[in-house]
Amino acid sequence: MLLDSQQKNYIKLLPFALIYGVHLIGAFNDVMEIDAAQYAAISWEMSETNNFLETRQRGVDYLDKPPLLFWISSISFKLFGYNNFAYRFIPTLLSFLGAYATFKLAKIYYSYQVAYLSALLLASCQAVFLMNQDLRTDNMLTTFVVFSIWQLAAYFKSKKWLHLIGGFVGIGLAMLAKGPIGLVIPILAFASDFAVKRQWANFFKWQYLVGLVVLGLVLLPMSIGLYQQFDLHPEKTVNSLTNVSGLKFFYWTQSFGRITGENVWSNNPDPFFLVHTTLWSFLPWSFFLVIAFICETRDVFKNKFKKLEENKEILLWAGFTLTFIALSRSKYQLNHYIYVVYPLGAIITAKWIEKMVLWSKKWLNFFNIWLNFQIILLIFLAGVLGFWCFPIENWWISALILTFFGLTLYTSVKSQNLIEKFILPSFFAILAVNTLMNGWVYPYLLNNFQTESIVFKKIKANPQKYNLDNLYILSGDLMGNTPDFYAQKVVKHIATLDEIPSKAKVWIFCDDNFYQNILSKTTNVQVLEKEVYNDFHVSVLTPEFLNPNTRNQHTKKTYLLNIIKN
Repeated sequence: MLLDSQQKNYIKLLPFALIYGVHLIGAFNDVMEIDAAQYAAISWEMSETNNFLETRQRGVDYLDKPPLLFWISSISFKLFGYNNFAYRFIPTLLSFLGAYATFKLAKIYYSYQVAYLSALLLASCQAVFLMNQDLRTDNMLTTFVVFSIWQLAAYFKSKKWLHLIGGFVGIGLAMLAKGPIGLVIPILAFASDFAVKRQWANFFKWQYLVGLVVLGLVLLPMSIGLYQQFDLHPEKTVNSLTNVSGLKFFYWTQSFGRITGENVWSNNPDPFFLVHTTLWSFLPWSFFLVIAFICETRDVFKNKFKKLEENKEILLWAGFTLTFIALSRSKYQLNHYIYVVYPLGAIITAKWIEKMVLWSKKWLNFFNIWLNFQIILLIFLAGVLGFWCFPIENWWISALILTFFGLTLYTSVKSQNLIEKFILPSFFAILAVNTLMNGWVYPYLLNNFQTESIVFKKIKANPQKYNLDNLYILSGDLMGNTPDFYAQKVVKHIATLDEIPSKAKVWIFCDDNFYQNILSKTTNVQVLEKEVYNDFHVSVLTPEFLNPNTRNQHTKKTYLLNIIKN
């Protein structure tokens, strides 16, 4: 049995090795515009300047995200060079630390089977594959939040100082990854748990003072950098504002300001944006998550918040639910914002899957029908992507996909253990889908339609033809983050041709709007050479783009021009 605690370790680790293998297939893909490319470029710049306390992009003060991803990527670049693999390597490994922390947290309250299953559900959900491909700060936030909750839960059970220190280190690293939300989630989870258990003394422990000292030490380097870079220089203009406090921004405005309105960012999300995000991003386990959450919520309210026994918990449900509600109130939301609670959701789901095998045959038949429908749907979607949208031309990727889908069908028929019958077919199906995405679809998209990386990899490989000192980007619809990373140079951005000296022979990278409406009407510029590319924002795919018959109508032209200004 896969979930048997007596099973040999290499058998238990095999599913995670397969997951890592799928991540490894995609580890060499180009970084995606906008965010991942921006963070890779900032990390390159930090690595080049060796200024780890102050964050800059193209030499300009940067105030948006905490520095942990930049620190880790900068160190990785120094170890492995400036490449796609180095950017993803350490954060991808840390996502497995998140799965391990989920396992250890679940094991404090539940059986080995639930703990193992929790880690497997988290590691194999679609969100984790996305986080490690389009790498942003949420990867490490998710890992260190669940790490901190595990360590603190272990402390309240064992009273060992090591776990208390580990919990506050985890909170500090989560805050270094993405701000105060790394502190808020553990507070919501444990405060609810203490209240329901009537453990009022746990709200006021002198040991927390030691924890706060540890937290302060973890946050000290970032705080010093923020103070030096921003608070000491109120005259600086940052995000079109002066008198900006870096400390206030990170510890308040960036997170809580999205709820209070102090943060001006808003994309007017619908109230259920994170609900339907969860339904697809927790695949192939979202169906079980919905059932588990409904059942768990029913039990919480059925108990009417009466005093809970000490060996039970409500922190998982509270941490998941209260965080979900808080994030849903934000005026600015993106898909990856909700991924941070998925470790808690994975444990809730695993707990109820174990209970589901004891339910009536009628319910089990219903689950089987749904799972078979889901598997057929995944096979159909993979077929559409791999044979119609982007026909596969790589034989070994095709072989892997067919192998995983073969295992999907085999385990759906042959598995005898009910939990394995629920899990293994969907597990192999999601591996097949992401082998397709990481091994073929993403490389195809990035190598054909993300022109910023295409062009500047070409430029870097041909320094004699393309002189970076005489190359400019005309700012416009172009994202402009990947050029610095792939050129390994701060590429000059200009708004108009007037910024180019007269008599200059230069290269210009521009969008179609500039080429058609400005350059074609300029009399003192001669185009000596023109390279044309089809551009599309590959992280936001649309039905029209996926359709090969309409794709070209929904791409934009970009140009690399060799010009001389008379």
